[in-house]
Parts: sequence; structure tokens; C-alpha cells
Amino acid sequence: MIKKISLIGLFLTTFLTGFSLTSPQLRCLEVADNGNVTLHWLTPTDISGFVQYEIFYSTNLAAPFTQIATIANSSVTQYLHSGANANGQNCYYYITAISAYSTFFSDTLATIELYLSNPGNGIAILNWSPPINPPLPTYNVNYNVNKEFPFLVWQYAGHTPALSFRDTIDVCNATIGYRIELSDASGCRNISRRITDVFSDMTPPNISPLDSVSVDLNSGNVVLGWSPSPASDAIAYIIYYEDDNLWIPVDTLYGLNNTFWTDYEHDPNTAIHRYRIAVLDSCLNSSPMSPAQRNMQITATYDRCGRKAFLSWTPYENMTGGLEKYEIYYTVDSGNVLYAGFTDASTRNFTFENLIPESTYCFFVKAVNQQGAITASSTRFCFLYAVQDNNDFVYIRSVSVTEDETIAIKVYTGATTGFAGVHLYRSVDSATAFEHLDFLNYNGSDTYTFEDRDVKVHYQTYHYKAVIENDCFMETAESNIAHNILLMAKTENYVNFLNWSDYDGWNGSVDFYSIQRKDEVSTSYQEVGTTARGITRHDDNVINYPRAGNQFIYRIEATETGPNDYGFNDISYSNEVIAYQKPIVYIPNAFRPKGGITKIFKPFNSFVSTTDYSFFIFSREGTLIFETHDPEEGWNGQDVNDFVQGGVYIYKVQFSYGKDEYFEAIGSVTVIR
Repeated sequence: MIKKISLIGLFLTTFLTGFSLTSPQLRCLEVADNGNVTLHWLTPTDISGFVQYEIFYSTNLAAPFTQIATIANSSVTQYLHSGANANGQNCYYYITAISAYSTFFSDTLATIELYLSNPGNGIAILNWSPPINPPLPTYNVNYNVNKEFPFLVWQYAGHTPALSFRDTIDVCNATIGYRIELSDASGCRNISRRITDVFSDMTPPNISPLDSVSVDLNSGNVVLGWSPSPASDAIAYIIYYEDDNLWIPVDTLYGLNNTFWTDYEHDPNTAIHRYRIAVLDSCLNSSPMSPAQRNMQITATYDRCGRKAFLSWTPYENMTGGLEKYEIYYTVDSGNVLYAGFTDASTRNFTFENLIPESTYCFFVKAVNQQGAITASSTRFCFLYAVQDNNDFVYIRSVSVTEDETIAIKVYTGATTGFAGVHLYRSVDSATAFEHLDFLNYNGSDTYTFEDRDVKVHYQTYHYKAVIENDCFMETAESNIAHNILLMAKTENYVNFLNWSDYDGWNGSVDFYSIQRKDEVSTSYQEVGTTARGITRHDDNVINYPRAGNQFIYRIEATETGPNDYGFNDISYSNEVIAYQKPIVYIPNAFRPKGGITKIFKPFNSFVSTTDYSFFIFSREGTLIFETHDPEEGWNGQDVNDFVQGGVYIYKVQFSYGKDEYFEAIGSVTVIR
């Protein structure tokens, strides 16, 4: 710091007289493009006795200073020095404030002299001189570096507390200007001269690492991702692919923010592919290639009986931010993506448990960096978890009601061998909500017959399905669903009306239905009609069978069109139903056993039960003369010895009919001699 020494006598005079005029504070020097300099100062804190400011200038600190201006107004705080020629040299200034009694001096400031070096490698080297050393306490600690590009457009380039600065050029070939600024707390700025040179960008951009090399789950293609280059002049990214240990550029992607690239040529499922990228700036300078990254592949095997899948995958290399873990994901039968678990960065295998039989699983792995912000997905590996062997097979041949009101289910297992057994499931009145009913162990045969005794064959339909349990004790192959035929009947005017459910479940179809009937006399079933498939009603008129008894018993026999695909032509029987006809009884009141037209006395019975019938003849005294339990047998008018005497005798007829009805008739008959 340089102070100008005033006349000792004047100083003493001022001090002794007690006037308080103080020094002006010169703070800033601004150099204009034409070399002129503008000075900025602060007025003295007390201007008592002020006369004028005097401004002094020199181009050499050691040379005498020349007064260049006198300012009589104390409120003026700046001055333009025209012709200062500060474009290539330091200019030094100080100000005096003169009162009636003394002269006060400011600090001496120099213009900032800026020097620019251009070594031709795309770097601008700036050096400059300070306004004063040490700096004023009111100065900012940093110099601001401003750059002019394009012409007359100034932009901030950086700041530094030092007296030098290096600027990397990011234009290809252009004139670039610089100037330095140092601000003061008063609001003014020290500004250097403007200096220019022609520069070319020779510096390649910094490396931009790949974020991820990932496999798109939808397309199956490899997708590269990275963050935008921080280089302001970056215009493109060069994609490199490793081919036979050589790095081959395969594409150039233009646009600073185009940060994804898809490889449509190389299949990540067949090979591991390695990639790198480089940044290209506007002057076609290329950065070095990024560290190589490669896609991951995953494979899997499974334990058929253990219901486990064993996954393994190739490592992910050079994960940006460092690799933290691998996350495992999966889908079942093309459903939603589900999370299975994770391993640390050093573990590349995983055991997945509780596989669902006959389901298709697809697995993939995500590599996750330590911040959790970057992930890369592997290929997918899919497999059908087939616990069912190719020859596992089960088929319900028939569902049929037997005579003891049991449902017999005949199951065929075909070529299936070595299994644990066959499960039978049942659903009541529907083909849903099946419950386990029975299990038969494998016995080496291909046919298994189940008997369901817990049934109400006259009221309900039962649906059945069979399931193979394989040698891993897992249920695998599932059969068709089949059900019993439910037959129902009602009676009116000697006609029995039959309705039944259609049989369903055969590999073939129903060929026809046979309507079969038996009664109390004909105890073997006889066919009384047939219907085609889909016709499940038959009306049976029995008026011509009055001696057949009270009960008509029916069943339906369904016959399969055959042979079917498995070589069978099966039948299925419905439940039995009983149609009760109302009995008709006519009893004469006289007959002539000897010589008459009517020699036998008996009721004329129609549709009377043969199983619970009684016909008695009594004398008037109540003695039993005749008894029979055959509705067709009558009394011939004799007792144990001979024909009875003419007269009145008592008869009694009784029998049950229907489900719980009873008939009884007591009367008299006259024997005519």
C-alpha cells in the first residue's frame, strides 16, 4: 500500500486547529474496451472545510504522478479518465481531498492488467495483477472470470481467489474474450481490460460411464442406459460392441439427452454381450471409452419332487456406484411380476421353493447399485414345472347306480404306471366345490372302481372327478367330470311319467337311453322303450298290465357311442324308481259253486300288490274256511271236507299299496246251491 506524504506543516496545522476532514476512499477502477478508466471512490466521512478533489495518475508506480483532474464538488464519487490507454498496461491512481487547512490522500489503486496465453491445446491460461496488495478489506475474496462468446455476449466462466485461471474451450474455432472483475462492498467493481484470442477445442469430453446394460422384459432386447454427459458441448454418444476381442463402433446416438440405446441385432439369451460408450463433442472430440458392462443371463433347474427351483446367473460388471445386491423376480402363468428375494453382490444363486405343479414359471434378476438408483435386468428363464409325466392319465369311464343304491365310479388310468394312487373327489348337485371322497392305492392295473355309499340317489346328482397322485405324492393328471343319472317318476290315470337327467362325462357321447321296467310279476327288467341322446322323458301306459301288481319299477340305461377314443363302449344306470298305480277291487255278492257260471268267488283285482295280499272266507260262526295270498286265487265254495251248505258267508280282503296306504274290505257273499 502506498501513501502520499503531505506537508508536515500543513498536517500539523490541521491537527492543531482540530478540523476533521478525512481521506477519500478510492475503491474501484473500471477499464473500458477503448482503454478509458472510470474511478469510483467514497467521500470523506467529514467534509468540513472541503475545497476540492485532485486526481493523480501514472503508468509507473515509481514515476512521478500527474494530476489529471480537479473536482470542486464534494458529492462527486466517480471520474472518467479518457485516453488512459489502460488496454496494455497498468494505470495507477490516487485521490486527494483538500480543505482550507490540509490535504488528505487515498490509497493508490492499479487497474487489473489481464494476460492471456493460448498454448493451442484448447486451454486458455489467464493471469492478472491485483488492484492493491494486500487487498482492501471491503473486496470480495474471489475474482470473477467472465468469457465473451459469441461476440458481445458475456457469460460467467468461474471464480477464484488466486491471480490465475484455466478455462477449457468448448467451441471448435472461435474468437473468445475474457475479463476479470473484483467487486467491492460499496457496489462498484474493479474490471480488467478485455483481451481476446482465437481458440480451438482440442480437449475430449470426460468419460460418461454406462449406468446399465439391461434386458427389456417385453422385447427381450438388450437396452443400454446412461446419464447425460456433463460436457456442455457434448452432441452424441458412440456405442461400442465387443466382437472377437475388438471394440467395434456400432452406432452413434445424437442428442445430449438421448441416453438409451436398444440392440436389436444381438440376442442376450444365446450369448453374453459387452458394451462401452464414448462421448462426442461438437468439435468431434471423442472421450475415452467407458468401462465395459455386459448383460446378465439366468438359468434354472428344478427338483421335481422337492418343488424347488435352483437359479444361477452371470455376474454384473462395473456397476455405476458399486454393486450392492441382486434381486430375484418371477411370474407364474404370465401373471403379475412378483418379488422372490435377494442375494448380496457376491452370491449368484438362489433357491426358490413351493413351486405349483403344472405351472409355467419365468425368473429374472436385477442387479442393484449401492444407492438403489440404478438397476439392470437379466434375461428371463422360463420353464413348466411338470410334475406330471407325459403319460400321466386318468379317465372316469362311467358313473352308475347299483341295485343296493350305491354309486359305482369306474376309473381308467391308461398307460400311467408307478404312481401312488388315485384320488376321487365329489361335488353334490354341481360341478364345483369338490371335496375329497376316497383314495385307492396303485395296484398295477389300469382300472379302479370306487363305491360311494353315502348317497341319496333318488334326490341328488353327484359329480365326480379322479386325480392321479404321482410318485412324488403330488396330485397331477385330472380326469373328466361325470355324474349319475337321476330318474324321477309320477303316476296319473294308468300312465307312469318318467324324467331323468342327461348323462354327461363320456369321451364319446350318449348313443341312446333304454327305458327298462319290471313289476311284481315280471321281476327281471324288460326294455319298454328307447330315446335318443338329449331326450330324457318317457310316458309308460300300463293299463294293459292290471295283474302286474301295484308297483312298477323303472331304471334308465345310458349307452355310450363307441368305441370311444380309449376303446370303450360303456353304460350307466340310473337309480330305480317305483311308480305306484292305484288298485281297483270289485267283489261279487253271490256265486254258485256247483253248476253255476261263476264257480269261483274272488275279488276282481287290478294293480293289487302280490306281496302283501290276504283273502279270507269265514262261516257265520267265525270259523276260517278259506285263505289265500294270491290276488288271482279264489274260493271254490268248499271247506276241508266238501262243498259248503248254501247260505251267507263272510269275506275279508286286505292288502297294502303305494308307499304307506292300506286297503281292507269286509262283507258277505251268498253261496247258492
